[in-house]
Amino acid sequence: MGKRDRTAGKPEHRPLIMDKREMIRWLKEEREPELARLWEKADEARQRHVGDKVHLRGLIEISNICRRQCHYCGLRADNRGLRRYRMTAEEIMACVAQAVDYRYGTVVMQAGEDERLKAEAIAGLIRKIQRETPLSVTLSLGERSEAELRLWREAGADRYLLRFKTSNRQLYGQIHPSLPGKALDRLAILRHLADMGYETGSGVMIGIPGQTYEDLAEDILLIQGTRPGHDRRRPLHSPPWDTPGKGERGTGGALGGTGADHGVNDLQSHRP
Repeated sequence: MGKRDRTAGKPEHRPLIMDKREMIRWLKEEREPELARLWEKADEARQRHVGDKVHLRGLIEISNICRRQCHYCGLRADNRGLRRYRMTAEEIMACVAQAVDYRYGTVVMQAGEDERLKAEAIAGLIRKIQRETPLSVTLSLGERSEAELRLWREAGADRYLLRFKTSNRQLYGQIHPSLPGKALDRLAILRHLADMGYETGSGVMIGIPGQTYEDLAEDILLIQGTRPGHDRRRPLHSPPWDTPGKGERGTGGALGGTGADHGVNDLQSHRP
C-alpha cells in the first residue's frame, strides 16, 4: 500500500512570496486581524513542509570555555565570574546513553570555541556514537577550520549548527569581534559545510542595538537563498552576566518590539 496523500481533498495552497518591501511591511504590522492572517499562512507552510511531528534532540553542552569576546554572550573569555568546565569523554557518553533511553533521534554536542576540544577527540566520540547507538550526530562548536570540519564529517557527523547572526556586516563586527588574524566569514563556512555533505543549521539574532527592519528583511532573503536545513531566530534580550552589553535593551534600533517581529522572535523551523 502506498503512502497516504496528506493533501488529498485539501484546497491547493499557493506560497506567500514576498519581496523585501513586503517583508518590511509585515515586520512592522501591528493590527491583530492582519497578524492572524500571517500566522495562518505560516501554520499552513509548517503543515505542508514538516507536518505535525516533533523531533526531539538531546543537547549536551560539552564545554563552556570559549576563546571569543562576543559582546552579547556570557561565555565570553573575559567573563571571570563564570565557573568553567569541560566534560570528559565518559561523561559525554553517559549523556548519549540517556538520549538513547529517552528515544531521541539526535544528539547535539555544543560548546564555546574551546581550543582544548581537539579535533581527533571529537572525531573519536562521533565514531563511537555512530558505532554504538542509532543516534544522528549534530555539532555546534563554533568557527572551526575546514580540515576539522571535514574530519568530523568523515567520522559520521550529520549536521552542523552555525548562526550567521546578521547579514549586516557592521552590526556583526560590533557584536562578534574577530580573533587576531582570523577574520572568518560564517557564510563561507556554511557553504563549505554544505559542500562537505553536512545538513546545515543557521539563523539570526533579533534585537541587536542598531538593527533595523531592513536588516531583518535582508536576513530573511539570505536564509531563503542559502536554505539551511535548520533555521533559528533568537531574540536578544538584555545581555547576561559580565558582558559589555549588560543592561542594554535589545530594542534593535528601529525595532519597536511590536507587530510581526514578536512572531519572528519565537520562530524556529526545521526541515527534516
